[in-house]
Amino acid sequence: MLLIPAIDIRDSKVVRLIKGDFTQSKIYSDDPLDIAWNYKNSFIPRVHIVDLDAALKGDSSNKELIKRIVSEVGLEVELGGGIRDEDTIVDYLNAGIKYLIVGTKAYRDPSWFKKMLSKYAQHLILGLDLSDQQIKISGWTETIGSETESLVADFIDSGLKSLIYTDISRDGTLEGINVESLKEFLDSIRGLNLSIIVSGGVKSMEDAVNLSAVEDPRIEGLIVGKALYEGRISLEDLKGGFYE
Repeated sequence: MLLIPAIDIRDSKVVRLIKGDFTQSKIYSDDPLDIAWNYKNSFIPRVHIVDLDAALKGDSSNKELIKRIVSEVGLEVELGGGIRDEDTIVDYLNAGIKYLIVGTKAYRDPSWFKKMLSKYAQHLILGLDLSDQQIKISGWTETIGSETESLVADFIDSGLKSLIYTDISRDGTLEGINVESLKEFLDSIRGLNLSIIVSGGVKSMEDAVNLSAVEDPRIEGLIVGKALYEGRISLEDLKGGFYE
């Protein structure tokens, strides 16, 4: 299982929100590049970057900073936040970003997302952010009612290979992964073949153990955010992934 540290960027700073609430924001660093170098020097293979400004507004001033993390630090990056048009996809892929997470636009315009999958399937990840099994979009400020299984199945038919499942009710809370809620989600998409990265609520390495115990071969990775910045998980813990 790949353990992936998160770098959430807002106003060019590294922050963490609680349950996606922009009014509950804590700054952990004024220098995302410095944080990225810490991961690089600790031999972390991949980082999860979220451009919170772009997620909320669709555009932001963080683009050049994110590109510098790739060009100067050389990390493998999966990036989410504001990926809502093909020009942005092409721009970021040309900058060396390996994976782009698409959420809002995929649900608002499924035909567009399927078209993008036909061109860039190897690089696109579906962002599935759930609260009480309801999909949230636009920086988690809007709720849409969709049948998750049929929607994901349709995208898989168009080439989707991976999604990131985020439990919003646990994100940034340090309460631990809601394993039962995750199992409910996995059961709702049983039979669908894709890799799944889990996010939301990690409090310690015990969550990696609990996730491993779910024993679903589709689970590829676990995103670690606040627990890392609060010192509950160390960089040493993240090296090379987790194997029980």
